[in-house]
Amino acid sequence: MSERQDNLEKFNREKKEPEISLENAELCDSIADLWATEDRENIFWKKKGLEIREKYYGKKNLKLATYYDDIANEHLECTNYKSSLNMCKKALKIKEQNNCNIEDVIKTYVIMMEDYSFLEDYENGIKCGVRILNTENIIGVLQEISEDLSKVIVLLSRMYIRCGSKKEAEYWLNYGLKLAIETLGEDSVMAADMFALKATSFSESKEEKLELLKKALEIYIESFGMQNTKSEKAFLWIWHCWDKETKKPMSMALEWLEKNIDTNYFDKIREWRKNKFNDINLYIN
Repeated sequence: MSERQDNLEKFNREKKEPEISLENAELCDSIADLWATEDRENIFWKKKGLEIREKYYGKKNLKLATYYDDIANEHLECTNYKSSLNMCKKALKIKEQNNCNIEDVIKTYVIMMEDYSFLEDYENGIKCGVRILNTENIIGVLQEISEDLSKVIVLLSRMYIRCGSKKEAEYWLNYGLKLAIETLGEDSVMAADMFALKATSFSESKEEKLELLKKALEIYIESFGMQNTKSEKAFLWIWHCWDKETKKPMSMALEWLEKNIDTNYFDKIREWRKNKFNDINLYIN
């Protein structure tokens, strides 16, 4: 029996009457989260749950927007960028019809910008970013949206670079850095994101790049620990600073960090490295 058949039997066995009910929509969500082992199966059941909700609420109800965003994100992770955009547009239409604020629409725009970036449709991706950043009252809700706003600025800046507009890219980097430092503080995660962006896209000297990445890494470790995507990326960027100089870039990165970063942070890096690359001699040198 295929996974689809097995899950359909489960649904038919456990569903309530009438079929168009929130209980059955939640049953679809449970099957997606607990029983679907393949990405397409996960999306199938989330869409089935959404279809039930559309019939239950009507297609203009604001409650549907969250589910459109969720499925859009699933499509994004599966590299189904056009399908993801289609879901985002439905979410955005509902949110705009309900006069939602920036904190309600920014997540949708982030997914759209990622889709456009992968599709190399930088013109539309830039339009999304500029629209968000030109919204009034960003500072008033910055605490709530700082993570998503960081993503918008990073994506926007990198899209401008890919279009050959480095001046525009640098403008938005400086905007984000100033906003983060003045509003949230120099040790905020948003500031760390801007330090990392500056290091990887604008710094011309190795010394400046390392110093910026060190500052970002310290903030990430303090905020999330070392076993986190942001912390890991910052470490790998530091590692790659020695790629062209030596056959043992990780050793050089660790040696530099041991001398230049707080001992408590370095201990966490060393423990993470031990667990992450355990017995992989290709990387441990």
